[in-house]
Amino acid sequence: FVGELLLQCDKQLWNFRAGDVLHLCLALSTLAQRGHEDLLPPRILKRIERRLDSLYFELLPVQIVRLLEVLEHLPDLEKACSSKLLDEVAYRMREVTPLS
Repeated sequence: FVGELLLQCDKQLWNFRAGDVLHLCLALSTLAQRGHEDLLPPRILKRIERRLDSLYFELLPVQIVRLLEVLEHLPDLEKACSSKLLDEVAYRMREVTPLS
């Protein structure tokens, strides 16, 4: 059942919004922590990376933090996405920090 569900997620990924991608990453992280990486479709991490490229601006700050925590358990995705997420945090911080 889980394998089929992940295949459907893989097929429908481009219809996912930012929160949906975050929840999918949470599920994949849980599978990885439990030792079930074999259930992950082979190309899903690469597709998530590409989908996140178009969704960074939609993520709420709390979602970015949670995603950074989750990516710790998905090293391939972490390597590809964490620097972009941190850049997005730095970009948004310019609104919070006072101008010199």
